[in-house]
Amino acid sequence: MNKIKITSFIFLFFLLFPISGITADNVFQELIIDKASWNIRVINNENESVFANGGPYSFYVEGKWVEVKDDKERAGNKLVIKGDTLLEMKVDDITFRLSVKKTSDYAYNIQINSPTHEIEKSSGVVTLNPVEEIYGFGEMWNGQVAQRGQSIKIWNRIGTPDECAYMPYYVSTNNYAFFLNYGGLV
Repeated sequence: MNKIKITSFIFLFFLLFPISGITADNVFQELIIDKASWNIRVINNENESVFANGGPYSFYVEGKWVEVKDDKERAGNKLVIKGDTLLEMKVDDITFRLSVKKTSDYAYNIQINSPTHEIEKSSGVVTLNPVEEIYGFGEMWNGQVAQRGQSIKIWNRIGTPDECAYMPYYVSTNNYAFFLNYGGLV
């Protein structure tokens, strides 16, 4: 019998504290997902972007990189998340699922997985606002506290090979944080 290994790419996105004037579902933020590309964006009530990824997520599956995006343009592609949501898409015969669960007034658990294929690696890009800075990832030992403009490889691993304490977590000066819960290389 063939067994299917389910591998997930999970991240938590949350605002660090409530910002006055941001509302969605009587809370403090609005999460919008573009259904064609699964681009994720958080906006405030002035329609200003608080968080936005810079392109489609990519996953390394069976020796090749696969972008999770739909090439078809469709009317009404924007999906505003107000509760738990599940989207599914098929790319090159690989099924991907995107699940969004609201975990608190300030947090979403977003999970992208493939029930049919093992995801070996993942890749994503975040678009920063002009004056936004990023801090975190553990101590990257690159001589910089702020990590803006850096390309950083992160992964979860039990133990560390040296004194570095890498961590797949960062904080933005734009009042949000990001934690990646995924065991593979990103």
